[in-house]
This record gives sequence, structure tokens and C-alpha cells, in this order.
Amino acid sequence: MIARYNRHSFSKNMLIIREAQVAALAVAIFERRLYEHLRDSFPGRCAAMPYEAVMETIRAAIARARAHGFSEDEHVAQFVVIAFAAGLDFDLDPAAAEVLADERLRERRSIQIMQLLEAVNEQFQMPDAQ
Repeated sequence: MIARYNRHSFSKNMLIIREAQVAALAVAIFERRLYEHLRDSFPGRCAAMPYEAVMETIRAAIARARAHGFSEDEHVAQFVVIAFAAGLDFDLDPAAAEVLADERLRERRSIQIMQLLEAVNEQFQMPDAQ
């Protein structure tokens, strides 16, 4: 005898993943990928910090990037790397703040990130990956 499909009994056993859960998973994956990139790029610094301290720095830098209007993951990730290298509050430096406040660059985020990196490199002695 072949069992008949009963859509009501099938739907009771289905796993339902809500949008909020998918969004939370995407954030966790993004943070983890940033951690892995920072660990590979700055192995000494990451080894000297507890895992959770690195993750807190990543989350704080993501929040700062978003507060400055960065929404694309690529730009947020670049902001996080700069923050990890130059210091979480690098964006308060006058040269960096000027780049971040430039309205002309709001629609050209890739250029803004490049100018931000140049400003930070001039202001700070960016440490080698360590």
C-alpha cells in the first residue's frame, strides 16, 4: 500500500525558518568570516587577544561602519579591517572624519574607503600584519 500525501500532516512536521533567523545567521556568518580574515591578516594581534575580544571589536567596528552609512558588506568589511589595524576610534581622527563627512563620496563608497585608507595611512603608522 502506498501512503497518500496529506498536506496537513506534512506541514506539521516541516521546519520553519523565519526571516529573523536567516538574518541572524547571515550576521553570524559575516562576523565569523571577518574574524577569519583578521586572524589571517593579523595573526600576532589576534593570538594575543581572546576570541571574544576580537569578536567584540568586530561588532563594534561594524556598528561604527553602519553609523557612517556603509551598508554593503564589502565596504563594512574594509572599514572593520581599517579599524582593527588603526584602532577602533580611528574615525574620530580629523583626516578620517573629513573623508567620512564628504557628501560627494556618499554615492561612491569604494572611493570613500580608498580615501579613508589613504588618510589613515598618512595619520597613523599602520602596523604590519602581526
